[in-house]
Amino acid sequence: MFDSDSNCQISTEEISIWMMRHGKLMTPQEIEHRISSSDKNNDGVIDRDEFVQIVTKKILLSQLVENNYA
Repeated sequence: MFDSDSNCQISTEEISIWMMRHGKLMTPQEIEHRISSSDKNNDGVIDRDEFVQIVTKKILLSQLVENNYA
């Protein structure tokens, strides 16, 4: 979905392309901020483990909201 070149990393370019395809325009600075806020090893991309952490956090927060815990 995000990883268009199947290298198990999501780059700023891949995020930008995905966002444009879904009608969400972001500046390069906004994309850099999104990556840096989740890039735990500071390599400039979102790797598989970091992506799993992002998705897991979103799922857990969604479940908390659904169950009125948040």
